Amino acid sequence: MTDNNEQSIPSRGSFVVLPQGYSMRSIQEVWIVGQRPDFTGETPQWTFIGVFTSKENAIAACRDWTYFVGACNLNESAPHEPVVDWLRDAHYPRGHEQPTE
Repeated sequence: MTDNNEQSIPSRGSFVVLPQGYSMRSIQEVWIVGQRPDFTGETPQWTFIGVFTSKENAIAACRDWTYFVGACNLNESAPHEPVVDWLRDAHYPRGHEQPTE
């Protein structure tokens, strides 16, 4: 039951809470975080760690030198053929910590 000043709105799905200052239309670029592949296998594959709305948050998710970040646009697919450099500004932010052998 509702007051005269309130309207009952039926629930029809999920909603997204965005950081202050963001709207669904303003987020075009996201930052992917991944972990370098284990090269001991036959086909090395990287591990997906997460996706972030800022480079700073992506870098903060990197635990050690094996994590990388890179930018891509929403609603744009990666190339279908194998390509090494499909992420813009891809780098290992903690690469300087790599142990030397």
